[in-house]
Amino acid sequence: MSKESEPVRVHDAPVKKRLFKKQIKHKVQSNSRLRVLLLIIFSAVVGSTFLVVKSLTFSYSLWPNNPTPNMITSADKSSIELGVKFMSKNSGYVTGIRFYKGPQNTGTHIGSLWSSKGAQLARVNFTNETNSGWQTAALAQPVNIAAGVIYLVSYHAPNGHYSLNSNFFSNQQPHTSGPLTVLTDNNEYGANGVYIDSTTPEFPTKDTNGTNFWVDLIFSTKLVDAPIAPAPPTIIMATQDGSKIAVVWNTGISSKPIRSYNILRNGKQYANVNSTTFTYTDSKIVPDRTYSYQVEAVDNSGTVSAASYTSSATYNVIPAPVVGLTVSPNSITAGQSAILTWFSADATSCQAAYPASWTLSMSTYGSQSVSPTSTTTYMITCIGSGGITNSSIVTVKIPPSVTLSSLHDAITAGNSTILSWSSTNASSCQATSPVSWTSLTTTSGSQSVSPTNTTTYTITCIGSGGSISSSMTVKVTPAPAVSNPPQPFGNIAGPWKLMFDSEFNGSSLDPYQWSTGVDGALGITNGYDAAIEQECYDPAQVDISGGTLSLTAITKTEYCPPYGGTEPYTSGSITTFGHFSYTYGYTEARIWLPGTNNIVDWPAFWELGKLYDVSAGEIDILESLDSEACATYHNSTASPSYCSTGTYTGGWHTFAADWEPGYINFYFDGANVLSVNSGITSSPMYLVLDLALSSKITSPDTTPATMKVDYVRVWQHN
Repeated sequence: MSKESEPVRVHDAPVKKRLFKKQIKHKVQSNSRLRVLLLIIFSAVVGSTFLVVKSLTFSYSLWPNNPTPNMITSADKSSIELGVKFMSKNSGYVTGIRFYKGPQNTGTHIGSLWSSKGAQLARVNFTNETNSGWQTAALAQPVNIAAGVIYLVSYHAPNGHYSLNSNFFSNQQPHTSGPLTVLTDNNEYGANGVYIDSTTPEFPTKDTNGTNFWVDLIFSTKLVDAPIAPAPPTIIMATQDGSKIAVVWNTGISSKPIRSYNILRNGKQYANVNSTTFTYTDSKIVPDRTYSYQVEAVDNSGTVSAASYTSSATYNVIPAPVVGLTVSPNSITAGQSAILTWFSADATSCQAAYPASWTLSMSTYGSQSVSPTSTTTYMITCIGSGGITNSSIVTVKIPPSVTLSSLHDAITAGNSTILSWSSTNASSCQATSPVSWTSLTTTSGSQSVSPTNTTTYTITCIGSGGSISSSMTVKVTPAPAVSNPPQPFGNIAGPWKLMFDSEFNGSSLDPYQWSTGVDGALGITNGYDAAIEQECYDPAQVDISGGTLSLTAITKTEYCPPYGGTEPYTSGSITTFGHFSYTYGYTEARIWLPGTNNIVDWPAFWELGKLYDVSAGEIDILESLDSEACATYHNSTASPSYCSTGTYTGGWHTFAADWEPGYINFYFDGANVLSVNSGITSSPMYLVLDLALSSKITSPDTTPATMKVDYVRVWQHN
């Protein structure tokens, strides 16, 4: 491209060739370098009214031949401001801004005209853009520029992908177009082809090694209607306001309404505020530095006034308040009190920071009694002319408390008891003696234990106020020797050691072996599957007499927690949960099932690893499904099952399961009816006997009905 280009005529301003009703005619001649202007000047001064000059004029641009950039679309997609520095050898007016746009250069584009020091002289939004090529936006009001003065024209590309020619301004020859000149890069005026990364229009200052971003302007030496700029603001004053500087001014005289004000700091445009505001607060200041401020008025046509005179202010640091907070004593038990004391300097008031209500005093010094129920941290905030200061944090510690108890203080060897603990002001608890009696670290909980001799159990709880321990001794009486212990029915291969034997002798349920309700819950409870079961489990439906356990279902409406359901039937259930559990062994029960010809209701003898969690395994040694006797093993992936159509009512029958590593064998009256060899659990199991009712499982529901049990035994291999 030629470094000097022929000026292009953008528009001719029409004018009526009439002066005082006399016709004046001129002959217009032109060639490639010169165009003769027809001028009609009419001016008069009447009072304070100034009539503007009207003239016929031409316009110029930096790139009048509309060149195509070497790179239409850059890969950079960041929001950016792109610009070029220029000067004119003639004074005149900037009437518009242009730029070259590639197809991916999307979003709202904003053009700006700047002074060399960064004051924004004009701004315009581009509208009705084409997909690609040169885009033009006319300024709402032309901006007068002086001859021989550096200015900068730029546009904002919110989504990047701008056009460019690299190293365009790097040679020693400036680019000229008519009266306009684009300076070379890094001359006495600094870099040219500049940018700045910004999400909004901002004065670009960064060097690009002379890159041309193809930004342009429209320039005229004379205008048809020259605007009258507003007068500069008056009575500007800058003063320190705490940690900020406040700037105030009055508006000057203007022929048009004022739209906004430009704030200049140290000679550079710094901010813009709306026309209803006559103050500006500058918070981005540093101590011991002086700042100078000026204000420009911008009318609704975009015409900018001259800058006001300068007012300066120095930011002097005012000391922040000093505050101290102490507590005595710093450790108390719940219900006691501690005294918080505070004092401050250079403060006008103080108030509780957190907890917000620990004191209502606003005094700069004082004391307050507090009685926290848990470990609590305290802080106070003091306010002064130099700012806000928080005190250091003080803590009033409340040591934790814990109680450990046992369901049974004494048991017979081979049986279990449940240890329970609860604590306050603790974040965690753990077994400390023996260290393995529970793996739980919760602040409350329970654990089944089966000591073989008298044992003292200890749990220690830790909180922000310290730690504390609680202990409980469980006395263990050796089990009586059995000279000829019973063996599994059907001569299942041993040898066997009897680990659990419940013969249901006496007149009540052995509390060291069994509990009633779901997982041993006290009182009346819902069934194990409350969604489908229609009974409440009531201890009154559990009976021991004549060496036999009886679980009886009757028609009786009851309310059964914890789920709060009301059910039409009441029945019985017992479990060894919290008393006895085991891993691997042979389990057997001798049972008389309810019914005459067919099994009625939903009697079951089963083992469970964890309530409502089948992944721990469930061994249903016996349950009645649709009046058939069934054996089932449940895990998280499968439920292999066997159901018999044989008769299991009207007499005693033996049901058993041999659970060993890698397999489970189920036995009905000594016959192996089901073998499972995959997905075998290793989780400890506890025992459940119950008589449930559910029309979804067995129909019809039959009451009264009784399930009888002669014994329950568990053996393990020697």
